[in-house]
Amino acid sequence: MCADSQQTLGIPLPDEDYAEYRTYISKIEPQRTGLYDVVIGGAGDGALVDGFVDTLVDQIQTWPPNLSEAAIKEAVRSIVINYHAQEVAVSPGAEASKRIQFLMCLREHSNGAKQIHLLEIRSTAVRRIETYSLIGWEEGIYTHDIERHYRDNQSNLYSILLGIHLFLLAKKTSVNIGGETKIVVASSSGMVTLDPQSVAELDQRVSAFDMLLDELRLQLSDTTFPPDEFEDGLKEFSRTVLLMHLHNIMYVSQRKLALLEADPNAPDDPYLAIPSFETLFSNDRVSLLCANSEHVYNLASISRDLAVNTGDVIAATSDTYSEGLIELTQKDRIADLLKGITVAGKRATEILETLNAQGVALIPYDKSAEITRLFATEVISPFLQIDSELARLPDKATRKIRAALESVRASLLRAYARRAVPRGDDQD
Repeated sequence: MCADSQQTLGIPLPDEDYAEYRTYISKIEPQRTGLYDVVIGGAGDGALVDGFVDTLVDQIQTWPPNLSEAAIKEAVRSIVINYHAQEVAVSPGAEASKRIQFLMCLREHSNGAKQIHLLEIRSTAVRRIETYSLIGWEEGIYTHDIERHYRDNQSNLYSILLGIHLFLLAKKTSVNIGGETKIVVASSSGMVTLDPQSVAELDQRVSAFDMLLDELRLQLSDTTFPPDEFEDGLKEFSRTVLLMHLHNIMYVSQRKLALLEADPNAPDDPYLAIPSFETLFSNDRVSLLCANSEHVYNLASISRDLAVNTGDVIAATSDTYSEGLIELTQKDRIADLLKGITVAGKRATEILETLNAQGVALIPYDKSAEITRLFATEVISPFLQIDSELARLPDKATRKIRAALESVRASLLRAYARRAVPRGDDQD
């Protein structure tokens, strides 16, 4: 379940018109009540929505175990009808303003089967959700967009990304939708709320790929492109998205490792889903990477160039701190990550100079593995951690740093797209 955090309030004016104001609230919050875990999202008149949620939660507290879905629907329907008769009907205001809608996810935590029930409530009607449902400001464009991407039986992460994509579109096109996106995931093991850092990183991830796809979409149908230029464009796009995908995997794997080091018994987090180690690093893949001298040389070269370009980011971070927009601990954290990249770049330079001086054509396995590890863990991982640090700060505080950082990111992507995949491997 996904929700934005903006609430639009209509305040009466003396001339009988209304002024609209925006406030920010948490619209979905998992709760444990009685034998059940429940999360409810509502849309419509704020007071009526809150009142119904409280009433429903209080009633669920009294429910017995092992209720069938039919019994749950009937119990919810009874509560809805009573609430409309006793509260909605006597509430002041026009009928249109009193239309309230809800999405409800329920899980009996004491039940061995741990079945999850997902219900939609519109007016006094209660129905089971088989695929997906939207409530609130659900203009046709949003329904159309989710229909384009929805697939049955996809992973939790796919569904989360679909929610992220939908809310990115909604926030760009509706004045009534905004603020941070909140995501609650229900599974057989319980209900978890994704932490804001993870949601912010997913926002950035989906936005970046959306931008690249938007640039490509119309070009694919443009017959004015010469075939060679068209083919080169597709190859560059392929290399760029492959690099971004690998960056995302490395970033998530680092976060997963940090979580497990802090708490080996930490529950599963759908955000931290990555391919298995065996899938990522099969013997064939590792052998090919380590035997490919041109590829490894490029990793070291990119590491060196990226470290050189971090100077502007360091200066921008210091300026931002001097202006009082970030705290000292935040400045030091970003500076430490940048210094780590610089140190890694110097090490990559030393490795390259040594190999060149020795006239090495085929890089030994140990040096190849060292350069590959250096690029993944000491260059790309901290680079993405800086992105994560900035995602938690207001735009005003990070504007200057982001501007410097984007130039570094662009240089990295261009360099990798041009050089990281040897021409001889284009057919792979």
